[in-house]
Amino acid sequence: MRAAFRIGVAALAMGAAVTSAGAGFAAADIRCRASVQPGSVHLGEPARYRGSVVYRRGELTRPRWVPPDSAGSLAWGPIVARLGRGASGIDTLRIETTVQAFALGDVPVPGVVFVDEGVAPPAVRHLPVTTLHVMSVLTAADSNADLRGVRGPLAAPWWERVPWAWVLAGLLVAAAIVWIVRRLRRRGRPVPTPVAVPAADAATIALRRLAELRTRRLPEQDAYGAHALELTAILRRFLESTAVAPRPGQTTTELAAWLPETSLAAGDAEQVTRLLRGWDALKFARGTSNPVLAHQSEAAVEAFVRAHSNSAPPARKEAA
Repeated sequence: MRAAFRIGVAALAMGAAVTSAGAGFAAADIRCRASVQPGSVHLGEPARYRGSVVYRRGELTRPRWVPPDSAGSLAWGPIVARLGRGASGIDTLRIETTVQAFALGDVPVPGVVFVDEGVAPPAVRHLPVTTLHVMSVLTAADSNADLRGVRGPLAAPWWERVPWAWVLAGLLVAAAIVWIVRRLRRRGRPVPTPVAVPAADAATIALRRLAELRTRRLPEQDAYGAHALELTAILRRFLESTAVAPRPGQTTTELAAWLPETSLAAGDAEQVTRLLRGWDALKFARGTSNPVLAHQSEAAVEAFVRAHSNSAPPARKEAA
């Protein structure tokens, strides 16, 4: 009797038409159907909810489904909607989702709401109400099942039975013994005498850096700014290592004013000033160069370093 009642209610719900909530829509123009399969499920078991809206093309312009609320005894899954174009101007808007019931008995499933946003004010409609019969997970036969006897308390896991305080104390004692043994062994080893490494003079350092710069072949890669920066560092480092060294950090203008006061010849001071100013123009993209001019600058630096190598004392360490 109950099954026949559910079938009758579902049949009436599938054939029912939805009343319009906005002006301009007739009840005969839009037909809505909804069904839940299977009709009988266990508590919390998902069922497939399907709905459809059949209408003449143009009656619904911008339909939008409203996600159902999972509050209460029903929980809804994500909505999958699609539109089917039919013959004779009849379209069908279908929806499919899942629903779970968490109450026993005949649970009414409200129809999913859809809104036509193509009219003002928007027309709000919903699918027919369906019924889902929910059964208990445990049947009457399960109440007579044999239950296992009561067991005693379980033992604590191994990490709770280990005396961690004693373990930590043992590890500390072992570490102390290892440290003492290594300390005593180091006392008996001979201390190596450091060998003094002769310091290279400033001219040797400058020539070595110049040779390394030539191997990089920056002018052939159109890297004139980087090439000029390296040449500036080599020449400035060599000048700072001489007996009449300028102060580190001087600008090219300050260095040009300082050089005439040193023991350098006037021609050498003018050559250094000309090289530094030309490299400044390349570093700040205000000058042009080519591989021939770049290699001439390298040769000029080498000639200057070799000519003044006697005035450069041994350097303490090579500049980076």
